[in-house]
Amino acid sequence: MSKTIKSHKIELVQSEKKDTSKNVSNFNYVIHYVSKHNLSIINLTIIIIRQIFSQILIKTRLINRQ
Repeated sequence: MSKTIKSHKIELVQSEKKDTSKNVSNFNYVIHYVSKHNLSIINLTIIIIRQIFSQILIKTRLINRQ
């Protein structure tokens, strides 16, 4: 289970890099990814929650370093 979530995170990060020039939100990519891979709603919410928490952790670590 953790391997699949890590691969989802990697693909999400790659999509962010691709979309920086177009400034497209990550939400469209998530919808496309779910329809492509037939993920369940529970798995999707777990992925989104993990992404949010990882972003919060990164920001708090950056604040603590300063």
